[in-house]
Amino acid sequence: AGQRLSFSLTGPTGPAAVSAIAALHLKQIAQSGTDGPEATAGFLRIAGVDHDATPVSVPSLAPKAVYSTWAVNPVDDSAWTSATLPIEVGILSA
Repeated sequence: AGQRLSFSLTGPTGPAAVSAIAALHLKQIAQSGTDGPEATAGFLRIAGVDHDATPVSVPSLAPKAVYSTWAVNPVDDSAWTSATLPIEVGILSA
């Protein structure tokens, strides 16, 4: 529990200024093993600070889709804009 794996977000860009971002969603497919953590969560790393979502238990029999959602920017509870989207996201064993 407590291990993190993060990814830098790069790639195609959209419009220069998006005016309406409803939420940020992170999807992962996870399955627990016979030993170790039995839950997972997503996290955003913004300016070197980790913002963890609520952990979700995952089964050991089959993989399960786990969604982490941030309706607003966790830094200051403001609406997301194209300028405030994180450049690093990840998964956290819980």
